Amino acid sequence: HPAYHIHNDYTYETGFIRAESELDADVMNKYAGKRMVQINVWRSIAGVVQKDPLAFMDHQSLDENDLVTAYIAFNDMNTGEKHRGEIFAVKQNPNQKWYFYSHIDSNEAMLIKGFDTDKSKAGFAMHTAFPLSGQNEHDTPRQSIETRTYAFFDD
Repeated sequence: HPAYHIHNDYTYETGFIRAESELDADVMNKYAGKRMVQINVWRSIAGVVQKDPLAFMDHQSLDENDLVTAYIAFNDMNTGEKHRGEIFAVKQNPNQKWYFYSHIDSNEAMLIKGFDTDKSKAGFAMHTAFPLSGQNEHDTPRQSIETRTYAFFDD
């Protein structure tokens, strides 16, 4: 189901912890000390998105004092193991600027930054799904897939 709560998939602490749990130790050792960016690749798998498009906060409008740590629990899809973690939610602030992308087709993809070890860059992208004014309750429900990727950079 679309996530209707404004969030980022990691906090400053959990971004690196999650990478260590997802990536092979040899990979983490090979790229130790390099800039690491976690990016979700999101796309529709059922044609044009007619309902509940994605919205993203302009990171320049984020007041870090508005970040709230939220706790999550879910079962790992591969092992069934229970996982507990933290994500960022955000308090409402009239200074926030938002952009949304409607009618995204399955031949398009969104890249969503989840974590960046370079503190001089935007650390992440707060995002959500929302019911767009004028969408029809009979429109086809959104179906999508999201893949988590990691990139390492020489600075």
